[in-house]
Amino acid sequence: MTDAPKDEEKSSSGRKLWQAVNQPVVVTVLGGLAVFFISNYIQNQYWISQQKFLVQQATLNKRLELSNAAVEDLVRAVGRLITASASVVAAHERGFDRRQLNETIDHYNALQDEWDQSEEVLKLKLRTYFPQAGIDAQWHDLRLKLGALDAEIVTLHGFSTSDASAAHRAQFAACRKSMKEAEDSLARLSTAMVKATAEGK
Repeated sequence: MTDAPKDEEKSSSGRKLWQAVNQPVVVTVLGGLAVFFISNYIQNQYWISQQKFLVQQATLNKRLELSNAAVEDLVRAVGRLITASASVVAAHERGFDRRQLNETIDHYNALQDEWDQSEEVLKLKLRTYFPQAGIDAQWHDLRLKLGALDAEIVTLHGFSTSDASAAHRAQFAACRKSMKEAEDSLARLSTAMVKATAEGK
């Protein structure tokens, strides 16, 4: 019984509040504030998502740039080494004199030293930008092919350029076969790297 007046007071104060709030001016102001806060929140969320997208896009672009640079570095380094190998073979085929042959061999050795120094850097780039197992296996295959080519060049260097023996001529063929295998291995690896870059993997 004693609670009835309190309930009436609450009901009465609730009606007064509703009447005060239900005025057109108040509804318009409150509605405007609600729209302002909601639109401000939506704009902030849009700005945040836009910034995230821009950061992701910049990261992706940088990764693509570095991946493409790794492919170019690999092709350039291996291409120079294969070209130097071809020069040594050509020196033997054309019967270069000792001075010309030594210049050719010095150039080959210099590029071989460059390759030895850059190989670890290239391996690190491949593992960073191309972690796929297939690419790692192709990289291993290329290194084996280049090692085999170097062994053939060393064997060829054991002959005199004036040697007209069948064994000398057979070594030309062995070197050229090994060069072709290295070129093919490089082509497979660089193609796989370009494909992985294009697919964003």
